[in-house]
Amino acid sequence: MAALGGGGLPCTICGKTSYPAETIQYEMKPYHAECFRCCKCNKKMEASNACIYETKLYCKMDFEREGLAAKQRQVKWVPKASTGDARPSVSKFGGGGTPCQACGKTVYNGEAVSYDQKIFHPKCLKCSDCTKECTVSDVAQFEDKLYCRQCFAKGGFARKQLETTKKANAGDKKTSNPRFANLGGGGNKCFKCDKTVYPAETLMFEQKPYHIKCFKCLHCSKEITVNNAEGKRDKVYCTKCFQELGLHRPTLNPHKDAAPAGGDAPAAETPAS
Repeated sequence: MAALGGGGLPCTICGKTSYPAETIQYEMKPYHAECFRCCKCNKKMEASNACIYETKLYCKMDFEREGLAAKQRQVKWVPKASTGDARPSVSKFGGGGTPCQACGKTVYNGEAVSYDQKIFHPKCLKCSDCTKECTVSDVAQFEDKLYCRQCFAKGGFARKQLETTKKANAGDKKTSNPRFANLGGGGNKCFKCDKTVYPAETLMFEQKPYHIKCFKCLHCSKEITVNNAEGKRDKVYCTKCFQELGLHRPTLNPHKDAAPAGGDAPAAETPAS
């Protein structure tokens, strides 16, 4: 399943499966990017802007506003038998830590970025060709090397990845799983265009695979990321259009959707009483 970009773990918030491309790893726990919100202001966050207190997530602003840093310092921690390198300078990252897959140095929970079940510093998750820093949704991997989407396409690694998969399947037919026969050598059908989307070009949203280029706002046609997307009845919008069209409000007619930009204006939705 690793080569297919599949798998997934239960989201800590909603309990539903969270796949690698849509997962934020924080304090060694997986979250949907959509579920990773401040419990006070409900704002979506990155792991680098999150804090936790008594299992609840807060953005740094609300964490300070609620005085939780002071409360956390008052808690008496019982050290383990082997404390290792417990330096005061890393207390703001929540303690603990795992070696970064790229540099080998300790990466603490509050600054960790998870990709393909491996932990990186945010600055270490970068393209091995152009050295550009990447986000999880903008990075791809070939033979243990990371690439930005542009360098991945330029190097033809999607084709090489497919050829490698086909050779592996041809050389080991006995161990091939018939469940994957309809995936065309390591791919799923894009929910938007219905063409094959391979692991390195897949973006997962609400458990559905999309090509990066197909993941656009239905209304303004702008390409968006998982962190800037909202879904309604299997349709995807950018956060701005979703709010402006009032799609966050309940409607009396569940069959109406906003028309794309340039088409007929959507009928006004009547708020439910």
